[in-house]
Amino acid sequence: MPSARETARELRDFTVTARVIPISLLAIGIGVLGAFVALALMWLIGLFTNLFFFERWSTGWATGRCSPSPRTPQSSVRHPLRASS
Repeated sequence: MPSARETARELRDFTVTARVIPISLLAIGIGVLGAFVALALMWLIGLFTNLFFFERWSTGWATGRCSPSPRTPQSSVRHPLRASS
């Protein structure tokens, strides 16, 4: 059984082994994959916003000057949370 002094010495050991390299590469890969997933989700948000709210096929972001379709109820434009009631 190791003594308390040996255990404390092991707990303070911050040496870096070669195992850090594959873990870092894995973390970089996960970060890059997450960035592409975020871009795809933003593309889908733009598509569905334009499709359902502005009734057009576009993935671009709508500006504040865009107006919704004439068939969109004005209550959903002024009060989006109360549009379903």
